[in-house]
Amino acid sequence: MSIVLGTCGSVVASIVLDDNVPLSVISSKFALDHGIPCTAVQGKGCISFTSTASVVVPTPSGWYITATEVSVGYVEGYDVLLGHDWFSACRPIFYGSTVMDPVKQPSSTTYRWERSSVEVCVAAMRSTISFNPRPADDQGGSSSSLGRGSNNGGVDLSSILAGLADHMAYAVHVTVLQSCLSVQSMELLWMVQAI
Repeated sequence: MSIVLGTCGSVVASIVLDDNVPLSVISSKFALDHGIPCTAVQGKGCISFTSTASVVVPTPSGWYITATEVSVGYVEGYDVLLGHDWFSACRPIFYGSTVMDPVKQPSSTTYRWERSSVEVCVAAMRSTISFNPRPADDQGGSSSSLGRGSNNGGVDLSSILAGLADHMAYAVHVTVLQSCLSVQSMELLWMVQAI
């Protein structure tokens, strides 16, 4: 299982990659909070919801793009869970918890990998950032693990980005590639490109 920071429907999302889960799911709370378009599907006495919002998982030189219907349902603590269906189609390679560029393109048109048009990055750095949980009165409201009241301790990503920018001696463009979240620390892999 890996946790990455990517996007769902062009909204930044915490994404869990877990091959032990049979099907991928977008959090219903995340979809509702961010206006992710959903479609109701009726069948056998129940209604389920799906979304065709693209899910993007970053790699060092590009990203995996999921352009297929994904179920919308309950996901605790994260925004998107990519399961065995995603792993079977994309066959990702991992280096530690980092999703690497594929050796071979996924064969499906609904699951694909694209190379980034951004030039070669100047440097990559791994930083471990300690944080204190937010006060209890600021803990409610969202399923996201991006500091909006989730059970990861309430990381405020904008404060982290501002703190990192303060330590840079020159103007840089920072792209978040990977995050590993825990209650006591957050490890981020950043790609830094000079502007």
